[in-house]
Amino acid sequence: MLDKEIAYYQAHLDQWLREYPGKYVSIKEEEVLGFFDSRDEALTAAIDRFGIGSYLVRQVGEDSISYTNCAFDMGILHANSSFLS
Repeated sequence: MLDKEIAYYQAHLDQWLREYPGKYVSIKEEEVLGFFDSRDEALTAAIDRFGIGSYLVRQVGEDSISYTNCAFDMGILHANSSFLS
């Protein structure tokens, strides 16, 4: 999962290290949404553009983990405790 995004990130990393060191990038397949000052900004922009699903959000130059958002994590979907009983 996210093999295409990771490969795209790696292919452009040298350029991005010069232009966007420390910024957060959001990538879906080979589409770069943009570079952001914080992980939260990158995640919010990715959700707004790509919706719920898988995409790469990574700090340029850091060995960050890939991110697959979950509706629970984003507070979009809440568990109904009545189903847990």
